[in-house]
Amino acid sequence: VTSMLDELQDKLAYKQLLNSRLYFNLGNYMGYNNYESCIVTANNALMDFPVSKYREELAFLILKSRYVLATQSVPELLMDRYRATLDEYYAYINEFPAGKFRKDADGILKETRKIIKE
Repeated sequence: VTSMLDELQDKLAYKQLLNSRLYFNLGNYMGYNNYESCIVTANNALMDFPVSKYREELAFLILKSRYVLATQSVPELLMDRYRATLDEYYAYINEFPAGKFRKDADGILKETRKIIKE
């Protein structure tokens, strides 16, 4: 029974991951800000399934969405959104120091620091 529950929870977590990916890939389609939706969906998935095998990818999707959201931001919100990106980077690195998305995350950090220093 436990293995069946684990399998079903894994399927639900995967479905949440697919939803998050979809929102990220939609981007600003039809004028909607789907990056915010990606962040909300991925955060909900992390809270609902804290021991999921998709946890790292969900955390990276949040980081990537925050970064893209910051790059497309209006000047009034620009610095706040880049700081939120930095916070998300450190949260990702603390949880997954040798993660498979580390190189991409470090690239986001480099670009974010460059913008914040300007």
